[in-house]
Amino acid sequence: MITASEAMVTIDTLRLEAVRELRNAGISEAQREVRLILAHILGYDQAELIANGTAVVLPDIAQRFSLAVQARLAGYPVFRILGEKDFMGRSILINEDVLDPRPETELLVERVLEDMPLSSTAAIAEIGVGSGAVIISILDERKSMRGTGTDISPAAIRTSQENARRHGVDDRLVLFEADCLNGIAGRFDAIVSNPPYIRSYAISGLAREVRNHDPRLALDGGSD
Repeated sequence: MITASEAMVTIDTLRLEAVRELRNAGISEAQREVRLILAHILGYDQAELIANGTAVVLPDIAQRFSLAVQARLAGYPVFRILGEKDFMGRSILINEDVLDPRPETELLVERVLEDMPLSSTAAIAEIGVGSGAVIISILDERKSMRGTGTDISPAAIRTSQENARRHGVDDRLVLFEADCLNGIAGRFDAIVSNPPYIRSYAISGLAREVRNHDPRLALDGGSD
């Protein structure tokens, strides 16, 4: 890996060397992941990254990039390195306390939106909010709806609150530390959930990016 101490290192030089290292480590989407990491550190979009390939990188930026690549080589998931994940076109903050939202979970949001017209004033609840990606996306698409979210993890609740503020739905979302809807009063027009569903014994067989970095609480569905 090129180090920060080496002079006149360009964006393309860093990118190509990192792609080579990740590919040698068996990471199939090496090129996409390197571009994501490098663009994030530089504050560029993908077009700017390509257009500025011959630009020289400052040593501190090169050092940050080197550390990020080493983390990926050690099995740290790319979006946890970035600290955020795109979900339904929204940047959702993630950390060690919440599940990395999967693209297929967007189908859950789309299914709810099919049933709720733009003018809907429905009340919706989500059990196990995690990062808040699901209910925040629904409320952001349906400006007159109100939501309630629960999670047994207080750290997940804090992350959901931060994401709700980030996307301007915090005035329509109430969050509770609770198991399912225990102790939550009121009626809801819809209840959504993407609960833990991996059997306990199967977790050891998951990809290292999942078993070592997604919180066990969000994965482990028990023996059955």
